[in-house]
Amino acid sequence: MLRNPAYVGRAAFGKTERAERKRMTRPLRQKGGFSRRCSASRERPAEQWIGIAVPALVDEPEFARAQERLDKVTKCVHGVLSALLANIVLDPLDKELEKRGHRFARYADDFIIMVKSARAAQRVMAGLVRYVEGRLKLAVNPAKCKTAWLKECSFLSFKITARGNVVWTEKACLRFKQRLKAITSRKRGVAVDKVIGELRRYVIGWLGYFGISNTCKEVLALEDWMRRRVRLYYWKQWKQPRTRRRNLIKLGANPKQVKLATRSRKGYWRMSSNSIVQAALNNAYLHEQGVPDMRAKWIAMHYGDDGVPS
Repeated sequence: MLRNPAYVGRAAFGKTERAERKRMTRPLRQKGGFSRRCSASRERPAEQWIGIAVPALVDEPEFARAQERLDKVTKCVHGVLSALLANIVLDPLDKELEKRGHRFARYADDFIIMVKSARAAQRVMAGLVRYVEGRLKLAVNPAKCKTAWLKECSFLSFKITARGNVVWTEKACLRFKQRLKAITSRKRGVAVDKVIGELRRYVIGWLGYFGISNTCKEVLALEDWMRRRVRLYYWKQWKQPRTRRRNLIKLGANPKQVKLATRSRKGYWRMSSNSIVQAALNNAYLHEQGVPDMRAKWIAMHYGDDGVPS
């Protein structure tokens, strides 16, 4: 509405023709005078609405200038140069933190500073806010600044536990599952090989960033969940009982037991963990089709290809 010049400086009020016709035809429809299909659905054009002159909140030149400034800010924040600009602007802050002897890590405009006590954290935070707002002339968002224990803080979707282990956050794991659900959605109607190719590219890229985590159990849990999503997609693609029977027997399932799976009334997600389906669509077969082996890639990242810690 704000982008339409017709709405700048005035307000439009009125009822559509559909609402007026419905009010008139409802009593007649109850008496049998009109059928259900005769209701008018054409809306009155905007130029035929009743116009009431009201004081303009923003005049047209000011609206245009504000819109231009908004477009510039949006391009700056979401552009590819935002990280580079943040590094240029915040380089004096890095020098100041090094001068004070703080241990810190920064990426673009996100940074974390480690101190030994809560009192020191409050003091350092107050000093840095004064430095950033006074010396660098930058605005600090109080909602995104806090002092907390290290295990309660997250930085670039990672957390450090009390034992010093690097783990990914719950939000990062949730985004991973949401993305995999979108890729393996049974409503897509895309060929299985294309789905597996898209899944492989995303998982390998995700492991390239989050693979530094020390949580092997979490990797195994995500891998089991990912394979179950792939089996669900296979089961949905086969669809018909005769197609499922033919494919299960082709993959080595017992013909006498296939009927227990193909004639089952359970849902797709429930059948993805069925023993007959799991035996046919086993891990080795899924890896041959291109499903990534998250466990093997995580071990290679931490211990090398030979499994020996580097």
